[in-house]
Amino acid sequence: MNTFRDRIRQYRSKRAMQRLFNAKYLAWRKEHGIQSDKEAWQGLQRPDWMLWLAATRGWKLKNATLRQFTCDCAERTLRIFEREHPWEKQPRQAIEVARRYAVGEASDNERRAAEAAATDAVSGSVSVGANPAARTAARHAAWAAAKSATQDPSDSGAWSESSAAAAAAAFSLAWDDSGASDAADAAESAEMAYQADRLRAYFPQPVGPIGLLAAWLARFIH
Repeated sequence: MNTFRDRIRQYRSKRAMQRLFNAKYLAWRKEHGIQSDKEAWQGLQRPDWMLWLAATRGWKLKNATLRQFTCDCAERTLRIFEREHPWEKQPRQAIEVARRYAVGEASDNERRAAEAAATDAVSGSVSVGANPAARTAARHAAWAAAKSATQDPSDSGAWSESSAAAAAAAFSLAWDDSGASDAADAAESAEMAYQADRLRAYFPQPVGPIGLLAAWLARFIH
């Protein structure tokens, strides 16, 4: 159980991370001549920054849609995991259950079981594999799948864990295939760019509470 002191440490750590994100974000905006947060949403190529921006600006992102986003991230890693573990289908099944759970077609017990099975696959991928880079790629892929089936993508931070794991898996796979850091960096950047575009496809322009209220009031104005 967390003590009060532990909670204070967690709060301070979270605040420090927020300040770091904010400083980097503002520097990026200045460098690219971005005038507003909404303009930044359209130009960012980092999903972690986009989701941080939405959270800190009070923009509303539906949990069910966020879960579909985490599933998209995880699904792209299946080829990485299954290349090393062709007979193990727990990550694939976890993603399938997570998609059904997002639309109310799977129970919470199914979701928990799928998450546990995919998490077990993370442990199993540590000791088996052609080489360390391949094992690392498979482990990240299984973790991305497990996080897609977690309880609540917004509260748990699963969106960031799943997307980051998918990007890390792409990096490790490219390193395994080429042994070149430039190729691995390019693969990771390409994966993050895909995720950013996918996030914009789900949320073309997020709005906060005031925007939602204005939209609701507009229905009664003729």
